[in-house]
Amino acid sequence: MPCLLFAANSAAAQSPGSGFEQNWLLAMVVVMLTLVGVFLALVVTMTRNQRLRRHMRHDRRRVARELRSICRHVEQIRQTLQDAGLNDRFSGRQSAQSPEQSQLYREQMSELQQQHERLRHVSQHFAAHPKAFPNARNLHNFVVKADHFLAAIEKEFEQHWGSISAANEGVDLETLHHLRHFTAADRKNFQGRFIAPMKRLILIIGNKNYSSWSLRAWLALRKTGIAFAEKRIALFEPGFREILLAYSPAAKVPIYVESGFAIWDTLAICEYLAEKHPALWPAERKSRARARSISAEMHSGFQALRNALPMNCRASGRHVPISAEIAADIERVEGIWTDCRKNWRAGDGPWLFGDFSIADAMFAPVASRFRTYDINCNETATEYMQTVLNDADVRAWYADGVLETQIIEEDEAGAA
Repeated sequence: MPCLLFAANSAAAQSPGSGFEQNWLLAMVVVMLTLVGVFLALVVTMTRNQRLRRHMRHDRRRVARELRSICRHVEQIRQTLQDAGLNDRFSGRQSAQSPEQSQLYREQMSELQQQHERLRHVSQHFAAHPKAFPNARNLHNFVVKADHFLAAIEKEFEQHWGSISAANEGVDLETLHHLRHFTAADRKNFQGRFIAPMKRLILIIGNKNYSSWSLRAWLALRKTGIAFAEKRIALFEPGFREILLAYSPAAKVPIYVESGFAIWDTLAICEYLAEKHPALWPAERKSRARARSISAEMHSGFQALRNALPMNCRASGRHVPISAEIAADIERVEGIWTDCRKNWRAGDGPWLFGDFSIADAMFAPVASRFRTYDINCNETATEYMQTVLNDADVRAWYADGVLETQIIEEDEAGAA
């Protein structure tokens, strides 16, 4: 600008015109320079505002993701405790819990406290950046209600479980005081308006004692860490087919229902889960192809083994005649386990490909069969079989299966 003013003054000084013309020319230059300055200031201001708006939009999205994450974590905690037969209250009948349950209880309570802490950080962020949330004047109050929501989960179990002080667990009980003022409408508002509605995930399974295909899908789903509900259907009881037809035209278990959308067939369910959880397949391309090959082989083959040696979690020490076809299937399974453990296992993991994969879910019921019917394998295959049977999720399935009372005669092979 100073250069332009100097040039304008020089031009005016050299002009033979009157002083009025010189002043007019100078005034025009000043006006033009002023307009340019105003324009540049507007551009800078608009750019800065756009950046600020983008930052605020990003900030709001980040907060929304954080709140959704908190909600998912809490649902998982609730489901974990419910599956283990515990309430998720910050107090409970500790004397009635086994050491394993007490440990699980403490771990989940610690995790729930962490979610409360995350909410407090979100609340502090609202307070520090009020301009980032111009259309949510009461967001701070909303976060308080979200904190109520976390604590309110305990109330779902209050009618089923007694309570005593949990001070000996080292839990901060102060966060529970809001619970008494948290209404059902508040909770619905939290889930529906501010948080995308939680997907209702249901796995429809058959008898845990007998249903090997249900175990496969259930185990894969458990390994994802997703919180889901189980709907157990007693197979071959009057009306069981009509119940299944309401979910799937195939009328077979398992059926995975996500927000009303049904996927049936174990391998289809596992592939659907793997799209969101790629770790269900090995990371390396050829290992992944091998895992898919043996999973498909299990899905479509081994008919002699599956027919003659049905899964029966309650039974042990059973013996059935081993035909040449059954022996061939057993030998093939043993070969698959041995080859994968020796040649395809990545790292130090105990599963077929190192870490758990869908292939392990597909062969888990076979390990159960081998235990029931005392099938002897080589050392490598036996080690793998013990890995499956000692897995915490498989043991949880077994524990439920043993408690079932229904007897399906055709699956009681080898009974005395």
